[in-house]
Amino acid sequence: MREKTYCYEIVPINFLLLTDAKQDETVDMFKRLVNTLTKPIKIIILKTSKTIAIGGRPFKSEYYRFFIESIGEPIDTILEACGFAYQPITSIPQPKMIKAFSKYVALEGGRLAKTCTILKLPGTLVEGFLSETYGYVDQIIISIKPLPQELAVARFRKYLRLLKSMILADQSSGRMPNEDVVYRKNLAEATFNKLLSGATRLFEVTTNLTVTGGDFKTVNENFRQLKAILQARLIRVDAPLFAQHLLFAGEIGKKLILDTDTLGAFFPFVSADVIEVPNGIFLGINRLTGAPVIFDPAMRMNYNMLIAGKSGSGKSFLSKIIITRFIEKHPKAALFVIDPENEYGLVGRAVGAKVVEVTRKKGLGLDPLALFGESKDSAANILADLVNIQKPELHSELRTIVGRARSLEEVYRRASKSLKAYLRSLLEGPDNFLVSGEPMKFTTKMVFDLHTLHREFTIAKKGTMTLQAASVLLFSKIWQLLEDPTFIPINVPKLVVVDEVWLYTSMPAAAAFLEGVARRGRKRNVFFVLNTQRVADVLESVGGRALLENCATKVLLRQDEAAIKLVSEIVDLSAAEREALLEFSPGQGILIAENIHIPVNFLATPEEYKLFTTKPTEWIKSR
Repeated sequence: MREKTYCYEIVPINFLLLTDAKQDETVDMFKRLVNTLTKPIKIIILKTSKTIAIGGRPFKSEYYRFFIESIGEPIDTILEACGFAYQPITSIPQPKMIKAFSKYVALEGGRLAKTCTILKLPGTLVEGFLSETYGYVDQIIISIKPLPQELAVARFRKYLRLLKSMILADQSSGRMPNEDVVYRKNLAEATFNKLLSGATRLFEVTTNLTVTGGDFKTVNENFRQLKAILQARLIRVDAPLFAQHLLFAGEIGKKLILDTDTLGAFFPFVSADVIEVPNGIFLGINRLTGAPVIFDPAMRMNYNMLIAGKSGSGKSFLSKIIITRFIEKHPKAALFVIDPENEYGLVGRAVGAKVVEVTRKKGLGLDPLALFGESKDSAANILADLVNIQKPELHSELRTIVGRARSLEEVYRRASKSLKAYLRSLLEGPDNFLVSGEPMKFTTKMVFDLHTLHREFTIAKKGTMTLQAASVLLFSKIWQLLEDPTFIPINVPKLVVVDEVWLYTSMPAAAAFLEGVARRGRKRNVFFVLNTQRVADVLESVGGRALLENCATKVLLRQDEAAIKLVSEIVDLSAAEREALLEFSPGQGILIAENIHIPVNFLATPEEYKLFTTKPTEWIKSR
């Protein structure tokens, strides 16, 4: 009886652009994966094509998809523990074979295929060497069968005995031992000692590579190129006659006995493309390959995205791309945007959002005690930040009163004269509009335009906290609603865009609150997009640094040299990436998601561009 199989699609890694240290970490992930196996697996790599519409025009792209078929047991927990991003699937979409010939097989759709198997490996291998065949090969099947430890030790002891006897025979005849045999013996001894200590394992591995073409001539030419690439690495292959159908299906192949370190060089999940279908959103074009970048935040360990770049680099432009494509993909999704500079109103209206202009003329009714409910400490800490209470004795008094009060007015009545002096601006002063009045009615799609307060903040001679206070209180209200499944069910996707996140991180309690919310967002199906041009201001606070580190996805647009030094503290950038960040034009950046580093041209359609642009001359012309 055939054992049950479990199938997974693996998210590839842009291995070649990683730093040496990151490459080592990535290969170690793969080694841990194979070392943990108790049952055989097949790794299947397939060339795929996809046509997507960009600006109403079809765009065809070829890319590789990576799958694991586990035979006999699920490996979800192993993949997670080793750090691989993946999706369980019901089956692997392999090409269908319709007829076998001596030298080829015929596939559905009229293409021909020729398969070879790896016969022999050189003494050393470059890690990720299989990726050198990508672009030529159409399918690779790597079958990996872990050998029981006692069998592995017995086999290796026999192999080592053979090598030693060959050397001894040469020495007995007065000949110098063959250098290759001596090298293999030393290597075998090191591996044998690792086997005995449990530091490595042995595996029975077959690797079959397939090329295709529309006719015999094309197939033979593709096979010649594939063979040349492998021979350049001293890898020998063979494509035996009358076995092509079995080789193509991965049912037979040359069995090689490899240890963990050698198998690590077979790391296959290498791609410079991010094409995460079917739920991803189109962001732009990969600057390396020309392929579309289709990104699915749900495939990350959390749904948080940081967009960082200097002024004019395209932060809000990219956020608008994300908003329109996300709502297009999920029409019933909830959307909330906190917009300090009136950049999202047109986009918001275009996707059906209610745009609310926040001014002093209308009360918002955002009482911190009502917003934070039972979280009295959070309410007290946020309130202390909003009115700039720094004296410990006043902070302690505020916490005590907040713990017993039900409203901000009650807090004010109970406050001492000294504490009232701080609270007065919120209760009786110019910022009273934030907490007074009837709370507005919220819908599931809203944009909050704070440009009036932002203008005050920009021209004020003396520091004002009104803009930060409005931003934090609005965000707190949004989160209160997101936590309420009766308002928005958990299964409904939610997008929250926070522009100029430094407004929050400049206040310790607000930064800690935002960071805590970001950690819990995935459970509520919330995709957070956080923008900042002031990286230094965000990173200088503990809460701000924790917030940025908790963003599984980071998009770095053009930076200045000072910002690059700071960004490098939380993102492992290569020298080439740091140099590129200094030179990028608006709308160009690097998409970083765990081990993915992709340079991207973020693209809008002409119609979207008219809606998105914030350049005054272009904005006037488009109206």
